This record gives sequence, structure tokens and C-alpha cells, in this order.
Amino acid sequence: MQISFSHKTIFTAGMLFGLTFCASAKEPAGYYQKCINLSDDALSQAIHEVVGPHKDIGYGGLWTLYKTSDVRPNGKIWDMYSTKEWTYSKEQCGSYTVIGDCYNREHSMPKSWFSDAAPMVSDAFHIYPTDGKVNGQRSNYPYGECANGTSVAARGDIKPLGKLGACTFAGYNGTVFEPDDQYKGDFARSYFYMVTAYRDKVATWKSDMLAGNSFPALKSWSIELLLKWHRQDPVSEKELSRNEAVAEAQSNRNPFIDHPELAEYLWGDKKGERWQGSGETKAVINSPADGTTVSLGKSAVGVQRNAVINIRGTYLTKALTLTATGGYTVQPSTMQPTAANAEEGVNVTITVIPPAAGIVAGTLTISSSEVSSIVNLTTEAVNGLPVETAANITDESFLARWVYVGDAAEGKYTIDVKASGKSIDGYPRKVQAEAESYTVDGLEASTEYTYTLSSDHLTGAPVKVTTSAPIPDLVFVFDGEAFVTAEPGEPSAPIEIGYVAENMPAALVFTVAAPFEISDNKSNWSTSLTAAPQADRLYLRVNAKEEGNYESILKAVSGDYIWDEFVVKAKVGQQISFIEDFDNLEAQGDTKQDTYTDHPYIGKMAKWYFYNAGIWTADIKVSGVASVRFGKNSDSRIEMTTDKPNGAGKVTVQMAAWSDRETATVGVEFSTDGGANWQSAGSVNVVDTNFKPYIFTVNKPGDIRLRLAQSKGGRLNADDFIVEDFHENAGNVEPELYAWDAWSPEPGTLCISSDNQREIRVYSTDGIARIVATVTSGENLFSLPTGLYIVASGNHARRVVVK
Repeated sequence: MQISFSHKTIFTAGMLFGLTFCASAKEPAGYYQKCINLSDDALSQAIHEVVGPHKDIGYGGLWTLYKTSDVRPNGKIWDMYSTKEWTYSKEQCGSYTVIGDCYNREHSMPKSWFSDAAPMVSDAFHIYPTDGKVNGQRSNYPYGECANGTSVAARGDIKPLGKLGACTFAGYNGTVFEPDDQYKGDFARSYFYMVTAYRDKVATWKSDMLAGNSFPALKSWSIELLLKWHRQDPVSEKELSRNEAVAEAQSNRNPFIDHPELAEYLWGDKKGERWQGSGETKAVINSPADGTTVSLGKSAVGVQRNAVINIRGTYLTKALTLTATGGYTVQPSTMQPTAANAEEGVNVTITVIPPAAGIVAGTLTISSSEVSSIVNLTTEAVNGLPVETAANITDESFLARWVYVGDAAEGKYTIDVKASGKSIDGYPRKVQAEAESYTVDGLEASTEYTYTLSSDHLTGAPVKVTTSAPIPDLVFVFDGEAFVTAEPGEPSAPIEIGYVAENMPAALVFTVAAPFEISDNKSNWSTSLTAAPQADRLYLRVNAKEEGNYESILKAVSGDYIWDEFVVKAKVGQQISFIEDFDNLEAQGDTKQDTYTDHPYIGKMAKWYFYNAGIWTADIKVSGVASVRFGKNSDSRIEMTTDKPNGAGKVTVQMAAWSDRETATVGVEFSTDGGANWQSAGSVNVVDTNFKPYIFTVNKPGDIRLRLAQSKGGRLNADDFIVEDFHENAGNVEPELYAWDAWSPEPGTLCISSDNQREIRVYSTDGIARIVATVTSGENLFSLPTGLYIVASGNHARRVVVK
């Protein structure tokens, strides 16, 4: 039986050959003058002297640069690791759990290769905005090609662009990350830039792609790989625009975007020749490149198979003639040079009808009197339904693929998926035949499956596919960059950093550079910490003798998996610009003290208005001569009537219950519109009759007003209202979550600290409640056997490993 249905495969720029170099570079006149008439190592050195010196915009400066350097025409941030189009400033990482959550700053040349050193760590020519989840999968693995790589799971219309797997490119067999075809040339030119701009440093960098010398700097296999990508994915309009934006910010350029031919003079087929600086102006067919192979995939015997190939060139002046051999035909068979030179190129259709099972080989020749490109054509013909190998293999799914050849009742084929010889749940089932693919999910990791496709009269050969091992994945649960403050010689208060670690290949080790320190129990502090297997958080502080601004990377390593994108910052020195001690009695004029009468108060830092509150000299105080006493009514408050500049970060208020018979509930509120509207920064119950500090997190920039407002309960005293300025890198925390904490300070001990009295519940992993108690403010100690526990209070819970 002969089936006469036709199928068309389209080879697009993004799938096969990338975009065309079709616009002129804009480097200043004479910018590369000193590089002319040089070759090889001398040429590399001259390029280094031109582009190496540049302005370091800093790691934080990359966020600002991306607004102009990596923007699509629609204003969205351009991501080369996923199909998501990001909203600037609103979707920066931050925490993520799945693809499409947020974007971060991807070092295409991982910063661990050069030990996070400046200025490489913030050089925008190799740092791109990318999906956080895919960036996490890439880790610090080299780039390469992997035939059966694993991708992170897609989410709706958001697809990953890249996969991780064992390298199948000749010369290397380690784990690699393969980017999407349409961006391979971009990354290749980023690498050419890095090893040339930093040729004075690159010999000390550590990577399986690097040769350990200043030139050629790259190992042979990586040279061949990057040249392949450079040739198949020529410079695009995206790269040209990005080159200009980065050049404006850094005052240097990527020469391999300005003059792509330089890669050939340094590493390719023009080694030994002197570069003349004029660029490549001779006619060339960019895609399909001479000597490449276009596969039409599989087809059924006697069934017409079509493929659309895009033809594009540069500087063509003669009409092109296209001819095919081996039973293939091509239409159209001629094209004008102006059409082929255009960015969109010209699509042609290749057709073949396989006469028998086996490989159908042929050629496509694209030629004129000035240029020629010969491309190999291949099709695998089979008896029966043509079924392709699986794609998009993950630890729980794969994409089954086939070729549509008609013969489909009601437009459906039947797919069956088996494990250990038995159909898995839900199979066999009907699928849309013309879709040519179907995602099989809900599978077990590291398991071999077999799928088969059948139509009304044809059956395809069974295809085996093994799901991947679970991908190592680490997510820090912290909103923003971690920022701490301290006085010289005194450790800062620790901040909690949560994390979710999955499928780690070995023990997870965290490191940070001094003067930062980390701990899992708030007792033992170091720059290195080996996490307990079930732990999900650690603590960070700064402990510096000298004033200054400090920055480091909280790095996580597990086997060959490295995650080094979490920035920590600290300011050591005078932190407080606002301390209201309520001792400014001389400035009050005839205003009475020791009274609840509503009245204004002129403080040292701001003007206030007191409602059912007053200054009392006879009451307890933290220091000085007076403190504020609140009345018993629920409307008692003290409120700023003038703005504080520079915003507010952390607010600390010393408070005490007026008597041991009364508990007051009081909170800090803030206004950014001159007191017209107020928002809560949290509230606490004040129980102790001795002063203790209560901390509230505001984290708002600009002019701000604050007030301390009582909502219920008895009288209280307040003193020393302290406000830290807003810092843009401070994490945005939920006040209630950070009003208590739980950890194991020593073996067999659980410590629960709280800002106020609260009920806590401690569960073992079998769901049994081990402790149900009401804790008081301060630290509360409990004895527990070694194990993992869930500590809950209100709507929040923490995991604690008791060692």
C-alpha cells in the first residue's frame, strides 16, 4: 500500500543556522588601528590592549544596563535561556521554584572559573539576563553539545532554551550545558572576547574548556566547538545593539561582534595571516554553510518528505542557482542576490520520495560565479510509521516524536508506553497525529521506557528512552540581596537564609568570604558550613574590625555542582542617623510632663504629636531623664508630624509593660504620603516590665513618617526610638515570620526565641506533636532526641535538625 500524504519540515533560523550578520558595526574610527597587519599571538595581544581596559560598572550596575542592552522591541527583557519575556525591575530574582519565576544574571563564563574576581565578575559582555531556574541547572558546567540532554520542565507557554547532559562533541565527554541553536554564536563570541580581553589573567583560570595559557587560551575541542557555533550562528541585530549598549556603559567593545572574521585569524582557517582591518567584504553564503548536513529526519517508504531551508548570504552580487542530487528536488531553483542578502533570507523547499528503506543521501548546491556552498542532504526511510527518538528528556517526562504520513482515522495515532514490558497507567492512548509529538509525563527517574506509535495500517519501530537522573537544584529562599549592618568590632545580628536543595550529588557545603560568617545553630560561626542532610536554612552575619562596605558570594558546592549567584552585602560603621530618646524636655516650652493630655512634642530628631500619651520623668527609662508612657486606651499613640529623609529600614523601639498585671499590644506604622495613609510594619505584645528592644522591618525609601500605636491592653513605657536608613539591598521580610526563630544550639536541644509570648507546636516527621507550649519573649530551651522536626507558630513553620 502506498500512502501519498505529504509532510513539511521547516528549518528556521532559531533551529538550525541562527541569524545573519547584516548590519555594520559602529566602532569609532581607528579603534582597532593598532591591530592591523598583525597575526596570531601578536594580534591577540593588540586586541587585548584595545578592549581590555574598561569601566567596571559593578555587579549591581548590570541590572540597570539590562534595561538598554537586553531589551526586545516590545520593551521586555530578552532571555537566552527561556522563552519568557521579562518585565524589567519587577521580575528580578529573588526566589524561584520553577521556570518563569524570575530572571537573574548569568555568567556565561562561570565566575567560579576565575574565583569571582573583578572585573570579570561584572563584565557585561559575558553576563546575560536569564531564567533563574535554567541558570541554576546550568550551574558552572562548560558549554558543549549533548545529544540526549535534560531540560528543566516547561510551564505552560514558557519553554527552556538549553539542556544538560554528557558531551557528545569530539574531544570532551564531561557534563555540559548546550544552549539553544539561535544563541550559540552569541555565547561563542562572548568566550572569544573573555579570553582575549583578559589574556593577561586567563592562564590562571580553571575550566575544562581552557588551556592554561594566554594564547590560544582555549583547548582544541572548545576552539572547534566555539568556531562551529560562531560560523553557524553569525552576528545578529540583537548582538549589534547589545554591543553598542555595553560599549556606552563600559567604554570598550566586543571585537568579535565588530569584526567576526577576527576569530578565524586567531583560531580558525586564517591563522598565520595578517589582519588588514577591513573585515570580510567578499561574497559568502552564511546559511546553510558549506559542508554542513541538513537531515530531513525519518520518512516512510514511498511517502513524499518536504523540508524548508532558509538561504542567506552577505555581499552577494550575482544570482544564485540551486541544484539537488540523489533523488532530491529544490524549489525555487534560482534567487536574486538582494533577496538572499536580506536579514530574512529566502526559504526554499527540498523534496524527496524514498524508494526503499535505508538512508537516502544527496546534495544541495548553492552557487554563482562568485560563491559556492555544497550541503549534504540525508533522509532515513523506514518501512512502517516513521518514529523519531525522544526529546526534552527530564527525570519525569520525555517528548515522544514521530512523522505524520496520513493513514490516521479521525486524525489520531495510538501511542503505547511500556516499562519492564508492561504498559504504564493511561496507555495506550490516542494522540493527534499531525501534532507529531506528545509529552509523556508522570514517570520515574532513571528508568527505561519504550514507546511505539501506530496508525490504521502502519506501526513504527519501538523507541527506547531512559529518563534522566534528578537534576541537582538549589534555591535560596530570600527576597532580595542579603544585607546586614554592624558596628566595628561587633558581630551583626544574624539574618536567616532559607534554601531548598534537591538531588544533591554529595554533601552540600556553603562558603562565604570573611568578614562574613555563617552558622546553622547561631553558636558556631565560620566561613564554611557543611549542611545537615535535611537542613533547609542557615544564618549569616558580618564580623569586621574595620568600617566599610563589604560584599561576598554565598557559594554552595555539592560534588561538581556549584551555585555561586547569591550576593551578600554589609555595611560596618555608624548605622543610625535617627535616635529619638525623648529627653528633649527644654524644647517643650510650657508643655506639661507627666500627663496624658493630647499635645505636640518637639524631639531631637522630629516633631511628634502624642495621643493619650506623655513624657514621664518618674518612670523607668533606658537612659537620660524621661520615657514615654502610653495610656490604657486602644487609641494611645505617638506620631511623627515631620518627615524623616532617607527612608526607613529596621526600626528598634525599647519598650516595657507598665505593670506586671497588664499586657499591651503595640505596633509600628509608617506613612510615605505625609501622614495621609498609614501601613503596618507589625505588632508585638509587651509583657516584660523591664525594657527590651523590639524590632520592626519597614524597608521603604524616600521621605517617611513613623508612629508607635497601641491597639489594646494596658499601659506601657517606650524609649529610644531608633531608625536605620533604608538600604535598597535589604531583603523584604514578613514581620510575623521573623518575630520568632527555632534552631538547635547544641546536641539534643531545641531553642525557640520570640519577640513576645506565643504558642508553638513541634512535630516529628511522622506527624506526632512532640511539644505544644506557650513560650515567653526571649530564648526558650527544650530537650529533644536527634532528628528532624517541624516547628510551627501561627501560619508559619520552620524545619529544624536537632543533632
